[in-house]
Amino acid sequence: NELSLTGILTTDQNRTAVISSRVSGRIEKLYIKDVGKPVIKGQPLYDIYSEDLILAIKELKYALDKKKNPENPGINIESLIQSSRKKLILSGLSEQQINSLEKTEIISDIITIKSPESGILSSIDTKEGSYITTGENIMHLADYSTLWAEAQVFSYDLPLIKPGMNVIVTIPEINNKNIEGKISFINPELWIFWD
Repeated sequence: NELSLTGILTTDQNRTAVISSRVSGRIEKLYIKDVGKPVIKGQPLYDIYSEDLILAIKELKYALDKKKNPENPGINIESLIQSSRKKLILSGLSEQQINSLEKTEIISDIITIKSPESGILSSIDTKEGSYITTGENIMHLADYSTLWAEAQVFSYDLPLIKPGMNVIVTIPEINNKNIEGKISFINPELWIFWD
């Protein structure tokens, strides 16, 4: 028995990443503005002006200065430095960026946030000049190396399909290319159409 179905190709949701802001601030510059462009882990994504981030950097600089010039031997400076570094990592900075900040005397008001993941830019949820809050989405990345084919099945055809069955997906836009796969999931969702 052969069953022909219509469907769409979609991303594997386990292979997508949401890049969200870890601090509040204003997006000064977006380095990637075109959906469909590749993004490499560690590549600059955006510049942000964030008072919270500037304050966290100043805390680290203060702790490093106290380490050089100890005034109160009762304070655990190393613990303060590690706490400040952790706060910056949680704010979205990389170890390399923090190491650079430790060596520089001048603190910039604008901080570059780099990509924690590689992928293809699938959407941009903000624009330059926008004020964002902590947790707000900036952009989405997707890995298109593995795609899902979602097909619509009529209820009377449901008994004919089972997880693990072999399927052939034909893509008309790519010269009717056939790709072999297996059914991994049957969504129990029912759509009702009215005339």
